[in-house]
Amino acid sequence: MTFAGTPPDVSGHEWSDALAHALRETAVQIGDLGGHLEVHSEVEAWIPAGKRRGMARSPGPVGAAPWLAFAVLLLIETDHLASAALNLAPSPETGAGSTTPAQILAAAVLLPPISLLQLRHVYPRPGGAPPQAWQVTVPLQIVLLLLALIIVGPAVPPSYATLVGGVMLYQLRPARSWVTTVLLIIGAVEITWWRAPLSGQVNAFMPRPRS
Repeated sequence: MTFAGTPPDVSGHEWSDALAHALRETAVQIGDLGGHLEVHSEVEAWIPAGKRRGMARSPGPVGAAPWLAFAVLLLIETDHLASAALNLAPSPETGAGSTTPAQILAAAVLLPPISLLQLRHVYPRPGGAPPQAWQVTVPLQIVLLLLALIIVGPAVPPSYATLVGGVMLYQLRPARSWVTTVLLIIGAVEITWWRAPLSGQVNAFMPRPRS
C-alpha cells in the first residue's frame, strides 16, 4: 500500500503535526498486524496477508460470550439430569412403585447422550461453523428425546424439548426451523402431559424436582 503525496521537503508543503501524529499511530497499528510503515517522500506500508504466529490476542467481551453461553448451558444440562434423577426417585406423593426399573434404566441410557449431543451442537467453533455430521446427530438427538419422553414419562423435564429446539433454530433454515421446533415442543408436552389441563402443560416446562 503506497500513498504518494507532496514531498515534505517542498517549501510551503511541510507535513503538519496532526498528520505526523496520525502517521505515528498508524505505524503502531500496522506493527501490531506484523507489518511496518516507512515515511520518505512517499508513505509506504507493508502488511502480511497471512496470520503471523503469536499475533492472537486475548478475546474481549464479545469473543468470550459464546463460551459464557456454553458454560450456562452446561449448568442447565446438569440441572435437567439432576431433576430427572430426583423425579425418578420414590417420593411420598407417588410411592415406591411409581417408576419401574425399566424406566430408570431407559433414563440412564437415553438422557446422558441427549445432554452430550446438546453440548456438542452448541460448542463454540471458529466462525460459528456447524458441528460435523449435524444432519445425523440432530435427528438422533430428537429421536432419543422422544423415546425418553415416551418410555420414562413425566419424570423427564419437557423443557428438554426447548433446548433441542434451540439447536434446530440455529441449524435449519428459518421457516423449516420454526415449524419443526414448535412441533417438537408441542409433541413433547402432549406425550407426557396430555391428560393435564393447559395450565399444567405450560408449567411442565419449568423443571421442578420432587422434594
